[in-house]
Amino acid sequence: EGADMKQQLCYLVIRHMSYHRLRTLWLWLGLTLTCWLPLCVHHLTQVFEQRLIARAEQTPLILGVRGNAYDLVFHALYFRHGMEDRLKMKDWAEVAGHAGIAALPLVHGFHARSQPIVGITIDYLQRRQLRLSSGRGFTSLGECVLGAKFATEQGMEVGDSVMSDPENVFHLAGSYPLKLRVVGILAPSGSSDDSAVFVDLKTHWVLEGLGHGHATPETAEAASQEWAISGDGSLNATAAVLPYLEITAENAQDVHFHQSTEEMPISAVLIWPDSDRATALLLGAYQDPSQVLQLIRPMEVVESMMGWVFRVRTFLDLNYLLVGIAVISFLG
Repeated sequence: EGADMKQQLCYLVIRHMSYHRLRTLWLWLGLTLTCWLPLCVHHLTQVFEQRLIARAEQTPLILGVRGNAYDLVFHALYFRHGMEDRLKMKDWAEVAGHAGIAALPLVHGFHARSQPIVGITIDYLQRRQLRLSSGRGFTSLGECVLGAKFATEQGMEVGDSVMSDPENVFHLAGSYPLKLRVVGILAPSGSSDDSAVFVDLKTHWVLEGLGHGHATPETAEAASQEWAISGDGSLNATAAVLPYLEITAENAQDVHFHQSTEEMPISAVLIWPDSDRATALLLGAYQDPSQVLQLIRPMEVVESMMGWVFRVRTFLDLNYLLVGIAVISFLG
């Protein structure tokens, strides 16, 4: 008799669900979202935390201009924030001169197809354990190495070219775009390096207008008049002073810089001490708050930031609990 009752109840339930299909679908959707949404949030938070921590663990120390530590970490590690205040190459040389310290300069402030162009030394690829899937590393001005994600999304291969995004093509206050030759593509690393365009430091300085060569004017009239005044009164360059839009083997020797290398700007210095003693000595050298430069531990900054993320997640968990109770009540 009990078995027959269960069969009858199951039959009624199935008939009820098949008759009220739309209502059943909405109930199923509501219950599914209530159960899976908190799990998805927890999973995404864990993935976010793992990626941030992994990146921070790979870089024990960062040197930059004193200011917001979060901005400096996002700039130096994740290429997601511009830095107006700059260091100089001599600051990097001073840090690299300490015993037991490996330091690499980094600069970025320009983009190619909305992705960051990062000026580095070739040692950066080895330090980050970035492997080339094709091509080679950059060896001269105007060459670049693409991250795996950038190359895939843009459909680019070794031998192609990519233009930097123009700041202001025709006005003297702006920088001119530069055509970069793709000589290598990195293998996927699961980090922010996958979306970047890597160039030599000197190439990035050319982008900033700190180094350039001049294109040959097409006419004698253009050569005789270096500057022209436009209709709005602004001063614009003619072909006699326009910089190269592409650096080739033929014109690379003509590219010159107007400052010494030690005065050239960088935005951060990535530092790898080889011992706790070297770390302590370096931290002590930059602990004075009155100094222009600051030395930070990325892990401390990331852990502080993740503390706020966990607080938000706790609030969301409580919210999901209330929503779940409401859904179960409506179902009842």
